[in-house]
Amino acid sequence: MTGIPTPGPHGRGGVTLKDVAKAAGVSVSTASRALAGNTMIGAETRARVLRTARRLNYVANGLAQSMAGGGMRTLAFITNAFLGEPFARIAYGVDDVARENHAVLLTNSAHEDMAAEWETIALLARQRVAGVLLVGSRTTSPEYRTHLAACRDLLASVGARLVMCGSPRIPGLDDIPTVAYEQRDGARRATEALLQAGHRRIAFLGYDERSTARERFAGFRDALASAGLYADPRSALVTHSDNRGAALDAAVGRLLTMPDGRRPTAVVCVTDFAAYRVYSAARSLGLRIPEDLSVTGFDDLSGDDALLPRLSSVRVPYERIGERAAALALDAPTTGSDDSNDCGGRTIHPVFPVEFVARESIAPTAV
Repeated sequence: MTGIPTPGPHGRGGVTLKDVAKAAGVSVSTASRALAGNTMIGAETRARVLRTARRLNYVANGLAQSMAGGGMRTLAFITNAFLGEPFARIAYGVDDVARENHAVLLTNSAHEDMAAEWETIALLARQRVAGVLLVGSRTTSPEYRTHLAACRDLLASVGARLVMCGSPRIPGLDDIPTVAYEQRDGARRATEALLQAGHRRIAFLGYDERSTARERFAGFRDALASAGLYADPRSALVTHSDNRGAALDAAVGRLLTMPDGRRPTAVVCVTDFAAYRVYSAARSLGLRIPEDLSVTGFDDLSGDDALLPRLSSVRVPYERIGERAAALALDAPTTGSDDSNDCGGRTIHPVFPVEFVARESIAPTAV
């Protein structure tokens, strides 16, 4: 988004509803009802109007319909960046619910730019979007909370709802729905598996100030504390890095090239992608997994079974998370139990349980 006004959709031109009505031999109001699926219109008349509309390539003005409270609804999916399988799986669940509720799904990336996110949401509000999902990890800064409140209010002014998908409940903004999962518990379980294998020099790869990394580091810290150990964010065993690019590879390199006796015997990775980079770096340095280095991930991606040894990881129900977020945004009903409190669709802050899946990437420590 550049902030420079651009032309919007054409309001005129093409075949009109009046043209369709004339060609089908009905009134404009009858043609409108037939195209809207009104059951009060006879089946034969409705079929004739639909055939005529298709033959003439008639396209309804969806923006006008939305502003009048009718037509196809729009659901928007905004993330910082389309990175990997988790976002695709969330989008799959969102799209399922959108289709069931006669809504079309739009996707957009804000590239971690608060101003760009605001411009996108403002544009969607002008287009009378039905709901907006902000997907993925977010900062917890006061500035961003103020930004979220402004986005919530702008969308509410056009009858739309803002939903945070993959983020925990936001202090002071309890009326903004959040769909979260047990990130802290998942990281705790992964770390406990390493502790049970005898590891004590355990590193955490991928610490930063965003909600996802903070929650997962908290679970890592919980597990160490239960074993009488302390996780200091300033420690050399806690690497600060985002989840992509050269910064992540540099962080992995710093961990795995530490001197003998200081190098970790195990690594808790903030994501499976980070674990993949650990596998690659370990191979290049002649380190064996799991004999020299045990590794856990977080996400349980579909490609994990292709790694040798297979990666131990935290399994997240991303499709169900997307379904629940879409249902909240569209005010659509949900069925069954969908969070750890077994409260089904009655809460606007569901938290989904996760599962730690132990595989061959963990072995007892030899140190």
